[in-house]
Amino acid sequence: EKGLDTALEVARRTGFTIDIFGDGPDRPAMEAMARRKLAPVRFLGPSTAPWTVMHDYRVFLNPSLSEVLCTSTAEALVAGRHVVLPDCPANVPFRRYPNAHFFSDLDGAVAAMRRAMVESPEPPDAVRHDFDWRNACRTLASLLTESGEFGAT
Repeated sequence: EKGLDTALEVARRTGFTIDIFGDGPDRPAMEAMARRKLAPVRFLGPSTAPWTVMHDYRVFLNPSLSEVLCTSTAEALVAGRHVVLPDCPANVPFRRYPNAHFFSDLDGAVAAMRRAMVESPEPPDAVRHDFDWRNACRTLASLLTESGEFGAT
């Protein structure tokens, strides 16, 4: 569940134009749904380097319930952007960051998007520290050691 229907509805209810990156077999149906709903969205296709366009955006909306520790979400936080995410187990690692806004239903998604669009982002120092390559490797090694997947030497 990529949550594109949520993105379309958030765009329709807020009036904010949302750019949608990516592609897949559901794209024609989503484009048709966007036209029917009069949702102000632009389908921009796949991007192999999202960080090259991220500077143009204030908020990153990732309504997906199926992505686990989404790297694009982490990149947006590291870049100092607000992120709007569903409250689900996959997004738990992002809870501690002040620029992450969570929702549990469509009304909450609309409220989170509106809040993110008007609030100034907090400096991303903590997320930059946590997602630094060296620190991320240490965290992973610690988790593997604790789980018994990997023996200490």
